[in-house]
This record gives sequence, C-alpha cells and structure tokens, in this order.
Amino acid sequence: MPASSDIRTPSKGGFIAFVILSVAALLTDFASLVLVTTWLRATEAAYPVYGVGAALTLAAAVILIVRRKDIVATAKDAVLSAKFFASLKRYSIFERAFTDYGWRTLLSALVVLAGNVVYVSYLIWMAVAYISPWYAALAGFYAWLVIMRAGVVLAERLTAKRAGMPSAPPKDRHIIGLINGTLLIVTGGVIAAPSVQMAVGLYPEGMGIADVIINSVFSFVKCAAAAVQIVRAAGYKDPVTLELRNIGLVTAFMSMLMLETTIIAVFAHGYSMWEYVVGLAVIVASSTVVMGVVSVARNARALTRARKSPPSDPDPVSE
Repeated sequence: MPASSDIRTPSKGGFIAFVILSVAALLTDFASLVLVTTWLRATEAAYPVYGVGAALTLAAAVILIVRRKDIVATAKDAVLSAKFFASLKRYSIFERAFTDYGWRTLLSALVVLAGNVVYVSYLIWMAVAYISPWYAALAGFYAWLVIMRAGVVLAERLTAKRAGMPSAPPKDRHIIGLINGTLLIVTGGVIAAPSVQMAVGLYPEGMGIADVIINSVFSFVKCAAAAVQIVRAAGYKDPVTLELRNIGLVTAFMSMLMLETTIIAVFAHGYSMWEYVVGLAVIVASSTVVMGVVSVARNARALTRARKSPPSDPDPVSE
C-alpha cells in the first residue's frame, strides 16, 4: 500500500496540466489588460475574454492554494531528479545551496538583487532620457525595495554569525520583522507619489512595444517569484521568511501597476484611463500598509511575550 502522501501527490500529467492552466490564465489576463485599453473594452465581444481570464485565474489560484504542498513537492522532485541539477550538486557551492537554508536564501536574494538592479537601471535611463518624474519615482521606489530586501537578508546573516548559529536567534528575527514591517507602512505611503502623477494625467513618455515586452517579462518574473515565496512561507511563522514574502508581494503588485500603465500608454490612443491606474495603485498601497501593520503587530506581540515569559529553549526556525 502506498503512503497517503504518495496518493495525494499529483501525477506528472496532472502537474503538467496545472502548468498549462497557469500559463493560459496569464495569457488571458494579459489579453484582458490590452483589451480594456481599447474602445472595445465595454462591448459584448470583450466580456467573454474577461470571464475566461477570471475563471482560469480563479481555478489556478484555488488549485495552488489547496494543493500547494503537493505541487511544490512534485516540482521539487522533478527538478532535483534532473541530471543537470544532480551534476551541479557535485560542486560545494551548489551542494550548500541545496542543503543550507540560510545560504540558499542569501544566494536567491543576490540573484533577485541583480535582476532588480538591471530593472532600476532601465528606469533611471528612461527618467533621464525623457526627463520623466514617473520613471524617476519608480526607480526610487524599486531601489528602496532592493535596499529593504538586502537589509532583511544581511541583518539575518549578521545576527546569525554573531550568535554562532546557522540562523539568527528568534528574538533577532522578530526585531528584523518589526523594523521591516514599519518600513512597509512607509513604503505604502511612498506609492502615492507615482499615483498622484498618473491622477493628474502625467502619462510617461517614450512608451512603445519594447517597453510593454520589458515590463511584461519583469511582471511575470516578479509575480512568479511572489507565488513561490507565498508557497514557501505557507505554514511557517518565521518572521524573516514572512518579511521576504511581503517584499516580494509588494514588488509583484508594483510590477503589475507598471505593466498596466505601460499598456495604457501604448494602446489607449489618447483615452483618459487614469482611473484604472489610481484604482490599482490604491489597492497596492493599502495592501502594503496592511501587510506592514500586521507585521508590526505580530512581531511586537511576540517580543512582548518573550520578555514576559521565562527563558526556554525556542523551537528551531524551520524553512
């Protein structure tokens, strides 16, 4: 008799079907974003596209939430069993990445940092080329998120090294979470700057198909990374993991706002659609503030309980 975990594990065909469903949902969502910027957005032909996109997205989200552990296990097994990754494990740096959570977190953060630096450089170039306050505001915002992510990772690694432990002590992790939560609240307010620019009609100049492609790729990568972080953080109360998840979510939300603005600027052909941008910006800003408030409250409560409780051996921080 196979174990119950084996019974629940999706088959290879089921996993492939989920991947195809997710890709189809992304494509129809992108089609809906393009369609909503044209004069066809309120016609009978447009509503089926919106409906299909919403249905596919909802189906993929429900499957991911319900079967997230099984999907992650299947994907991880498929990746780790590949000959390419098996050969990589022969090298110490990759072997450590597979076995050491702290090192893997630092390594992945450095990869994400490199990608964000490239995107920030693109925004700075556009800001200078078109003397655009929109691009300048976004460049500053993404740079701020890069600093926040690097700060969380470096603070965790430094406190772990100081304590002589594989990971930072629970108290230090909660302090890191408290500080980052406070910064998230500030970040939610900072989002108002580019939103106000759009509200007064200061659409960015120099937009073209190339910018749609660049921002589509960046948005896809950030949304995929945020989804992975949500799955990894599910079931864990580790403050550092949760803060990295929150920063990833904010980055993904802002990438969607940037993509929406780019699509409108390229395809709207003069239509005033700032309401859509401001609406999404309000959602992004409020979500960021809520995540910050929850983070501050959760970590402040944990630190207060730690002060009032007698010393005890804390549970090890799990991945």
